[in-house]
Amino acid sequence: MNNEERDGLLRDLSDALAALQTSQSIATLDGLADHLERLAPSYRFHAVLIRGAMARKDHGALTVQLIQVLAKLERGVR
Repeated sequence: MNNEERDGLLRDLSDALAALQTSQSIATLDGLADHLERLAPSYRFHAVLIRGAMARKDHGALTVQLIQVLAKLERGVR
């Protein structure tokens, strides 16, 4: 993942987190989970957890996963 892709993903994840916190909307997370599945295994795991939380409509678990992925990206985990 190059810097431009990383920055775009950071922006998309931040936007999704803000939407989740303000409107409890989870509609945008399917595309983000798809994107995470195409990254390294450490991100694929989060995609699986996000999809499971979406199925359960567990906003707390979704929030945690988004924050964890944001932290990984900011640390530069590949």
